[in-house]
Amino acid sequence: MAKNGKLRRFAVVLACVAGGLGLGMGSAQAASFVPVPDGYEYNPDRGAWHDYCTLSPDMPVVPPWGQVDFRGPCANHDMCEEAGGANTLRCDRLFFDLMHQQCEHTFGTGPARGPCDFIADTYYNAVRNTGN
Repeated sequence: MAKNGKLRRFAVVLACVAGGLGLGMGSAQAASFVPVPDGYEYNPDRGAWHDYCTLSPDMPVVPPWGQVDFRGPCANHDMCEEAGGANTLRCDRLFFDLMHQQCEHTFGTGPARGPCDFIADTYYNAVRNTGN
């Protein structure tokens, strides 16, 4: 009987620890995925408004956790600029918000979220500083 009691206590402790680890890791998919919008034409031959993230990776790696898909945020930014908002804070702010939404969708509040947000901020600052 004592052995079964110890086994049950071990199982309860293990469940609590595992549950606590799950909370500490964060949850993925806390925000909705940002898709490439309908009507976006990916064709790098047509220039920077048709090539997702231009000179940056479309799906950057967030080591060691995986990749984040920035094609949707980049395509939305391209379409905003092509529609007459070139180099505007409005288009760039949309880009910023959608990249951070994609980080939240992909990594939730887990340890990869900070590095992903840093990459998103880097992309945003590059756009704001180059006017692309």
